[in-house]
Amino acid sequence: MPVFQNHLGCFLSIDKIQFVEIVFESNAFHLGNLDEIVFENKIDLGGNRPNLISQINDALSQFKKESSFSSRFISFSLSNQFFNIFQIPVEESLIKKDQLENYKWESAVLYPWIDSKSLLIQNIDVSSVLFPYKSSIVFGLKKEVLVSLNKLAAENNLELRYIDNAHISSNAFIKLDKAALTEEATISIFFEENIFSISLLHNNIPVVFTVIEYKDKIDYFVLKNELEKMKSLVENGDKKISDLYIFNELGNEKLINNLMNDFHWNIIRTNPFFGIKSNKNIVHKNLYTDLFNSFTSSVGIALRVI
Repeated sequence: MPVFQNHLGCFLSIDKIQFVEIVFESNAFHLGNLDEIVFENKIDLGGNRPNLISQINDALSQFKKESSFSSRFISFSLSNQFFNIFQIPVEESLIKKDQLENYKWESAVLYPWIDSKSLLIQNIDVSSVLFPYKSSIVFGLKKEVLVSLNKLAAENNLELRYIDNAHISSNAFIKLDKAALTEEATISIFFEENIFSISLLHNNIPVVFTVIEYKDKIDYFVLKNELEKMKSLVENGDKKISDLYIFNELGNEKLINNLMNDFHWNIIRTNPFFGIKSNKNIVHKNLYTDLFNSFTSSVGIALRVI
């Protein structure tokens, strides 16, 4: 089993970055550092590499000054805003190389303003009793982002470990809660400014992943409709949904109450710091006491060992 090494996990969106340092000592996980820095100017996803590096570098320099982190490993969980995300049936007759080309072709159709040749593609293969066919959840990330984050780590004498989608990183807490596989399905929602994603999991593995953008506020009926479709899919497969996990809730209290009234599922607002020892300098921070749910992705990626 891989040995855990002190690790700095970061959640990166276009307007802020969160830092969480997880330290392992005395046979226990400790929260070494915790911070959130809002960018003076939003990251331009259509911009060049220096824009991305300078924004994060400035924030990392500020974090270094205000903390005494000792980790030499850094990982990033990235906002849905950084990815081209879609789900399509798998052409089982295609070899892996041709499937990759098919994903890029589909990305070019769905996101014509982004050069599909510039993307790194990762996918989650879905083979579930809930579906009559195999499908794939596809995440496309600009190669430029990976190059930038690698360069940033090297310039700061850090080693880049992992890059992942923020919602997928947060789903790690579902696996921790449900170590034993069950026949019940689970749904998780990751909220962000102007975008949210919904993931349906069966046996702790995503089988549906949907991303929805919005302008001023979330249209509850759009969210409810997506959940109804997932509920029907599960029930048609003679299964049931047990829990709804909320990640990065962003003060959507009224919306969450509506979900409780309409679906009667067990709604879980994950506290990623539960079970992690924290020093007295951190436990009184507002980020720790009130905004803990917004740190699921940064803690999730920081705790990763494989």
